[in-house]
Amino acid sequence: METRQLAWNGNEIRMTGKELETLYFLMKNENIAISRGQILEKVWGYDRETEGRIVDDVIKRIRKKLKDAGASVAIATVWGFGYKIEGK
Repeated sequence: METRQLAWNGNEIRMTGKELETLYFLMKNENIAISRGQILEKVWGYDRETEGRIVDDVIKRIRKKLKDAGASVAIATVWGFGYKIEGK
C-alpha cells in the first residue's frame, strides 16, 4: 500500500487511488462481509450510505481489472449488504 502499486504475477495492475484503497480495505478483512456504508466511511470518509452507487461502480472496475490480470482474488457480492474478498 505504501507504494500505491498493485501487481499480479509480476504485471502491474493500474488502479485509481480509491480503487486501490477499496481493494486494500476488503483484503484486510478477508472473508468478512463489509457493508457499502463501511467502505464509504473508511475509504471516502462519508458517514452515510446515500452514495452507495459509488462503491458499486468502484467494485465493478476493480473486478474487471483483477479478471483482466488473471488474479485468483475475487470480490463476492453479499446481496443487500455489501462485499467480501474470497480466494486470496
